[in-house]
Amino acid sequence: MELEGGDQDGYIQILADLLPNITAGMIIADGEGAWVGVGMGGQNKLIMRSLFRFNMAQYERGSVEFYFKVRDLVGSPGKIDVYIVPDLGSLSTTSGDPIDLKAEWSSLNNGTRIKTVYVQTASSGSANPVGTPDDVIYAQLGRWFSITLSEEDVTGGISGGHLSIMFRARDENMDGGNAVVISTYESGDIPYYISH
Repeated sequence: MELEGGDQDGYIQILADLLPNITAGMIIADGEGAWVGVGMGGQNKLIMRSLFRFNMAQYERGSVEFYFKVRDLVGSPGKIDVYIVPDLGSLSTTSGDPIDLKAEWSSLNNGTRIKTVYVQTASSGSANPVGTPDDVIYAQLGRWFSITLSEEDVTGGISGGHLSIMFRARDENMDGGNAVVISTYESGDIPYYISH
C-alpha cells in the first residue's frame, strides 16, 4: 500500500562555537533538500542535522520502506547515523538572528538509532558490498536509497500521527566543508514511503 508523502523536510543548523552551553541556530525548511554534516557560514562553523517528518495517518501495520536521494556531496562527511526522534511538530524556516534550538537539537537524546549510512560517489564501488551488516546502508551520490523500518520501530516512533527521522554526522567535530544533501522527493518520481 502506498501512503501519502512526507509533509516536512528540513534541517537544523547550529553555531558550533557556542556549543555545548548555547544551542543557537536556524531551521531551514525550504524544500531544497536537507543538509547533514558540518558546513561554514562565513567564518562560522555550522553543525547541520536533517529532519524528515512523515504523515502516518494512513498507516495500519507492517514494515515501512522510506526513500531518500543523495542530491549533493561536499567533502567527506563520513558515517551518517539515522534516528527515530520524538515529533517536534511542523517545521518552519526561521529568519534573522539565530534562535534557541535546544529542544530541536536535544530531541536526539530521546531518539533511537536505527541505521548508519555511508555516502559515496557513484564511481567508488558497489552500492551494498557483500557482508554489509543489516543496520548499514551504502548510499551513492545522485541515487535513491531506502531505509526499511520494522512494524515495531514504526509504531513505537509514531507521535501525533507523524514519524520523525533525523540524520546526523557521527563526527560533528570534523572540519567545515564536509556535508551531504538528502531529499525525500524529486519531481514525484518515487513515493516517500511504502507499507509492506
